[in-house]
Amino acid sequence: MASDEDLDAVAELLMKFTEFGTPTTKPLSFEAIIGGNLSHEAQELLQVATQQRETLLDGITNMGGRVDPRNVVAAVENYLPSVYKITHSMEQSATAQIRLNKPLEFSWTSVLVKKNKQRKEYKCQVLVYEVCFILTVQAMAHYNVARMLLDPERPNRAANLVAAAKELRKGAGILEYVSQVMLPRWVNPPENRPPEVMPAVVAVLAEYFVCMAQRLTVQQAILKGTPASTVGKLLLGLSERSHNLVGSVRRLGPVVDTLFEPIVEEPALVSTMSHALAMKFLGDAAKDKGKPGEAVAFLSLAVDQLNGIIFSPTMDKLLRPEVEAARVEILDKYHVYREDNEKIYFEGVPTRDRLNVPAGSFIATAVDFEMPEVDAVAFGTPPGEQHHEADAQNAPAAPANGSKRASGGFSSWFGMGGSKKKEGASSKSGRLEAPPGYDKEVFDGLPPDVQQEVIADYEASRK
Repeated sequence: MASDEDLDAVAELLMKFTEFGTPTTKPLSFEAIIGGNLSHEAQELLQVATQQRETLLDGITNMGGRVDPRNVVAAVENYLPSVYKITHSMEQSATAQIRLNKPLEFSWTSVLVKKNKQRKEYKCQVLVYEVCFILTVQAMAHYNVARMLLDPERPNRAANLVAAAKELRKGAGILEYVSQVMLPRWVNPPENRPPEVMPAVVAVLAEYFVCMAQRLTVQQAILKGTPASTVGKLLLGLSERSHNLVGSVRRLGPVVDTLFEPIVEEPALVSTMSHALAMKFLGDAAKDKGKPGEAVAFLSLAVDQLNGIIFSPTMDKLLRPEVEAARVEILDKYHVYREDNEKIYFEGVPTRDRLNVPAGSFIATAVDFEMPEVDAVAFGTPPGEQHHEADAQNAPAAPANGSKRASGGFSSWFGMGGSKKKEGASSKSGRLEAPPGYDKEVFDGLPPDVQQEVIADYEASRK
C-alpha cells in the first residue's frame, strides 16, 4: 500500500483542495406554521421534520466550533425524507384546506458567493427551495469530507484516495440531480436567489467536483505504478474537461461576478497545470521507450507551461506553492534528461509541433443519486371534523394564473410544477470490459481496483 512518503510535489498539487464553508439557516417549526385540522399522521410528520431540521442546524453550526462535514451529510440524509415527504404530500393534497399561521419561510446564507457576501440571508416561501438547498449543502459536505480525508495533517492519507474520490463523485451526483431534475420543476423562482439553487451554477459545481475526482484518480494511478503514458492520457482528459468547464463558467453571465472565486478561477489554472503534468508523464514514457530526445522536448514544454501560469490573488494563495514545487521538481528532471541526451544518447530533440500528443481520457463519473421513496400523507381534515379555511392574511399570494389549488395558492408555496423526470435512468450500454466512452488502452492500463470502480459505475448505470 502506498504511504505518504510516496507523495511528491506533483501529488501535493493534484490533491490540493479549496475549502467550501457551510451555509447557515434559521430555526423553523413546521407544526407551528402549518395549521388547520390536519390528519394525525400529518401532524406527526411535521413534528418529526422540525426535530430533524434542528439536528441539521446543530450539525452546520456545531456550537460555533469547526463543522464536521460527516455530521452534515448524516443530518441531511436524516431530514431529507421527511421534508421531501411533506413536499410530496402537499403535491398530492392540492385541494386540501390548509391554514398557514404565518408564512412558511426558509432562510439560508450562501457559501457560493464571495466571502464578503456570505452573511446575507436568502429567504423563500416554497418547499422546493428548502429541498434543493439542503441537497446542495449535502453535496458540498461530501466535498469537504473528501478534503478532510486528504488533509496534509492526516496520517496515511494516500490510503484514502479511493474513498475521497467516491465522496466527490457522490456530491457531483447529487448536484446533477438538483440541476437536471429538481430545479427545472420550480415554478417562477425569484430572481434574487442564491447560487445554491441556480441550475446553471449547480451544474458547474457538479463538474467542478468531477474534475477534482479525476485529479485524485490520476494520483491513485500514479501510486499504483500505472504506465506513464496512461497517466499522461488521464491528465490530458482532465485538462480538456477543465477547459470546457471554463466555458461553462463564462456562460453563467453576470452571476459570475458574485461567485466564490475558486469556482470561477481554478478551472483555467487546472486546465493548464494538468496539461503541463501530462507533458511531464509523456516525457517519462518517451524516456522509457528509448526516445530521450522526445523526452527532453516533452519536459521542456511542461516547464514552459508551468512558467506561464498567471496567478490571481485567490489562486496565488491556493495553488502557487504547490505549482512552484512541481515546477522545480519537473525542471530538475528536465536538466537530467537533457544532460543524459547530450552526453550519452546524442539524439535530436524534436520541435514541439512534431511531438505526438495522444487524445485524453476522462474516467471520473458522478454517482447516480435518487431521492428517497416516500408515501404521501393526507393533509386534509380528519373524518368527522370541520374544515378550517386558510388565513388569507398570512397565506402566500395566489399564483398569477389565478389557480385555486390549495389555500393560499398551492403552487406558490410548494413551488413545483410539471411532471417528474424518470429517476435513476441511464442510456448507457455496452460491454463491461471496456465501457462506452473509455479509451481501451487507458482502461487496460489502470490498476485493477480503479478498473473495478469504473465497471461498478457502469453496472450501476444499467439498473
